[in-house]
Amino acid sequence: MSSRQSNTFSIPLFAAMCLVALLVCGCRSTVDRISGNSPPPPPSPSAPLVPPPPPPRHIETSPPDAWERHAPVDYDGSGKELDHTRWRSVLDSKETLARTMLQTDPFISLTEKQAFDLAGKFPPSIMQRFQPFLIRAVSSHIGTAGFEIYLLKNGDLVVIGGALSHHDVPPERRPIVVWLARAPHELCVEFSVAE
Repeated sequence: MSSRQSNTFSIPLFAAMCLVALLVCGCRSTVDRISGNSPPPPPSPSAPLVPPPPPPRHIETSPPDAWERHAPVDYDGSGKELDHTRWRSVLDSKETLARTMLQTDPFISLTEKQAFDLAGKFPPSIMQRFQPFLIRAVSSHIGTAGFEIYLLKNGDLVVIGGALSHHDVPPERRPIVVWLARAPHELCVEFSVAE
């Protein structure tokens, strides 16, 4: 091999070795070329380790169907449908609070003030004869969604949420304020979509 061939061969080899050395050593600029910021200094060995912040809490840990409780098998559809003046969906701005209030129980007793804060005013004739309760219900916010509420002779309350749609309608937890003579014996909650 001549000396000229040896020099030609060694320059690319030397360049490749330098490139490998740079990559292995992790040499980098003290200024980030994209952001223009200096990289953060490495932590000192004596600096205490700070744990990361805890993840944010999320109140709803189960899907809306966890609120559903189907009517007994022997339920024949009878019962007295409650007049619309005796119930109202919780205001959209108060739904998170109402869901939190119903985390453990399917219904709770309310004061008149709580009922007004959650769902607005009710007719005085209803307030004189009945007491307010916050109950679980499942429906949707789409325009064709609604509820039917039935009071059975045995004291059970059946809440049927539904919607009309040609598409899938995801069920949502929709608390309701209802005025009753006494607390329900059982609460049955159902949801369906019809075309």
